Amino acid sequence: MTFLTNDEVVGRAMKRLRPALAAYVERILVRNSAGLLPAVIEEHFPDKREFRRPFEQWDTWQILQLMRASWGRVDWSHVEYSLVVGLLDVRNLWAHERGFSQGYTDEACRLIDRFHQAISPTPGPRVLDVFKNKIEKELRDPSWVDVLSRVWPTEWRGDYLLEPNGGATLHGAGFCSSPGDPGLWEGVSPYVLPMDCPYGKVDRSPAVSLAGEILESMTYRNSAVFLAVDDRCVSSLRKDVCRLRAWEGVLREGVDLTPQEKEGVDASLDQACRVLVNQLREGYRWLLVPSQSSSASPVEWKAIELEESQNPVERAGLELESVGGVLTRLDPSRLVEELDRMAP
Repeated sequence: MTFLTNDEVVGRAMKRLRPALAAYVERILVRNSAGLLPAVIEEHFPDKREFRRPFEQWDTWQILQLMRASWGRVDWSHVEYSLVVGLLDVRNLWAHERGFSQGYTDEACRLIDRFHQAISPTPGPRVLDVFKNKIEKELRDPSWVDVLSRVWPTEWRGDYLLEPNGGATLHGAGFCSSPGDPGLWEGVSPYVLPMDCPYGKVDRSPAVSLAGEILESMTYRNSAVFLAVDDRCVSSLRKDVCRLRAWEGVLREGVDLTPQEKEGVDASLDQACRVLVNQLREGYRWLLVPSQSSSASPVEWKAIELEESQNPVERAGLELESVGGVLTRLDPSRLVEELDRMAP
């Protein structure tokens, strides 16, 4: 059994809070005070670079600082000022690794739970009953590929450049669920394997088996690498997928929702989507790279564990370059070495 330290318990609670916090702040600003954000940043934050990133990339500290700086100018309904200040203190102590006692850990988790409840509009008991029925059905028969291709963020699909002079060698991610030529892009293309084919440190993991079948069916086998989900994350991802699909079902069939119920469903759906994206970012941490010493040799697989980042596809490109899995340039000595190796 694995036991978490107090700091890890608080860190996980903060991580679970962030999607709901981001959804709440974005919803309030867009609905009431969209034009206020640039003015607050200009007035209160000397180092504006961090606050010029897309809102979904802001961390918990930045969002809470924005709430505190705009207090009195924005109607942060249902939230007490003391909650914002208290949560900032918890986040700062955690970020600086001060070490939490058991008593402070319990107090911090209660504070996070109170904040979570305050910022989450409730759809109402009638809608929650519908949601409960739908998620029970989804948990019996979840759909993976549909959700993965829809929820995978757009910025994780674009072209990624691996060398300073602008040579594009790693292209946007595609999705593979079965063998068959998934594309004929030039350069190296990362293909995202389905969530029910994870990678684990076993003799023959489902991810390696499926990647091998897909590779056999491809025309250009030296231009594909595969992103796989960690098998330890499948259970939580499955629940998050089911939660998202259940809320989508409620919204799709909720023709008689009241305005308050509709707001609650929209907020729950937005939060479910953000939580799932965060889980995808954390779960898709394995890059599977095939190689052959010669055309007659069997395919060998190298599994590279990626560091967590905002963009796993871009991270995969950087890792490929660092380990020599993709060459952005071929200097003369390396070219001679490769030619000599292939010479009969």
